[in-house]
Amino acid sequence: GEGEETIVEFCENVRNGVSPLGVLGTMAKDDQGKVVKNPSRPLVNINDVIADFSLFDERRFYRPLGARIWKAIPLETYRGCPYTCAFCNSPAQVTLARERGQGVFLRRKSVDTLRHEIETMIERYDPEFFCIEDDSFMARPKPEIAEFAKMYRDFRLPFWFQTRFEDVDAE
Repeated sequence: GEGEETIVEFCENVRNGVSPLGVLGTMAKDDQGKVVKNPSRPLVNINDVIADFSLFDERRFYRPLGARIWKAIPLETYRGCPYTCAFCNSPAQVTLARERGQGVFLRRKSVDTLRHEIETMIERYDPEFFCIEDDSFMARPKPEIAEFAKMYRDFRLPFWFQTRFEDVDAE
């Protein structure tokens, strides 16, 4: 499942000497060696999540791109993918979320959320480049791409993303 809440709860339990055995979204062995499989958590609202990289050594962010080393910060603009490629894990995530009653796995951040997140990342980490980590950035609806492009002009930082060829056209 998703780790934003699970990892925090697990770590807090360990830090406070509380058994992490009941943490949703985990499996663990109890004192008798029996595997306890906890139910999954609801999917997170990705509009409420801003990644915190403060524990990472700054060197982790330097990447070679185009014969230059850049300080590149990851940015997630949506989670999931509308495609069902056999080699990918996203279709399985969609199926699992549906079977577990967690909701729709494919979620996109609003442009207002992205603006706030980009401003926060610039303030915290001073990036030279963003690596957009979406499965297929251009698969989002064209009006959203246009809205993102208009918003992103304010930042003037290069970025990289991956997409599928059928989502690219002259426009």
